[in-house]
Amino acid sequence: MATERATNFYLESGPEAKPTYQLYVVYQPNNNMAEKGLAQAKQEMSPESIQEAIVGGHRGVEGLITGPKGRYHTIVIKDGKLLSFSTFPPTEENKEITEQILSTVSFE
Repeated sequence: MATERATNFYLESGPEAKPTYQLYVVYQPNNNMAEKGLAQAKQEMSPESIQEAIVGGHRGVEGLITGPKGRYHTIVIKDGKLLSFSTFPPTEENKEITEQILSTVSFE
């Protein structure tokens, strides 16, 4: 789905009523606050889970966001804009699936 504010992509696996894997991708081409957004994302993550992330050659961070909307979150800056990948439920197995998917991302 694309709007003037964001382009979204969604992938789901498992039963419709209770999916076992979900990946949400959001790109915000009109948001010029990439560095601020990256800093904000880091504040929402558990400090011990934060790591550097590289997706398709673009750098950012990844980590675990806890709470009612807990998820693994990877966010990178592409062309000065935020590109985020969220994995739910935040299990180690789902994190590994997302890492496999992200290792194939190319922006060529």
